[in-house]
Amino acid sequence: MAYRKKTVVAAVKELNEVLELDPQIDPNRPLAVLLEDLQEAAQLVEEEDDLSPETDALITALLAEDEAEDEAEDEAEDEAEDEEPTPAPAPSKAASRVREVPPPEPVTEPIVIVHKVTRIEALVHTIREAAPLTRQALAEQADEFYVEHGGVPNLNESKTLALRVVNTLEAWGAIERDQHGVIRVLK
Repeated sequence: MAYRKKTVVAAVKELNEVLELDPQIDPNRPLAVLLEDLQEAAQLVEEEDDLSPETDALITALLAEDEAEDEAEDEAEDEAEDEEPTPAPAPSKAASRVREVPPPEPVTEPIVIVHKVTRIEALVHTIREAAPLTRQALAEQADEFYVEHGGVPNLNESKTLALRVVNTLEAWGAIERDQHGVIRVLK
């Protein structure tokens, strides 16, 4: 049944006041939500509550709808229980021609996740493995390592990152540079 929002909002405000609901129903909610809330609040209405005829009529209609829906659901459930299960259809000729695929064999080898090496990882690897060396040699060897592991060659980028990585590691005290610019790893 269709209800005007103005009528429903008036009923909600009246129930909030008469029943002293806590928390109160918010009259600014959508109409469908208000109707649900109104049905729930209508369960709390007693005969001695003084309601306007419009609100009383609306509550009566909502409760009647709720009961009708419950009865319809009960009947549908009863019919579903009474029905006998239908037999499965016989397989067609096309289905009999489809061959079964065996399940895949379980993987016995450990799964190794391989990721592309970054330029910074290439620089750190080169510092660990090839030190002592100069920043220029570090950039060249790190670029070669990066290319070997799937990267695109770019010596200028490797030089720029080498400068940043060397300055950072030197500030942290992980490496040192001598007067000739040779990088050594501190242990």
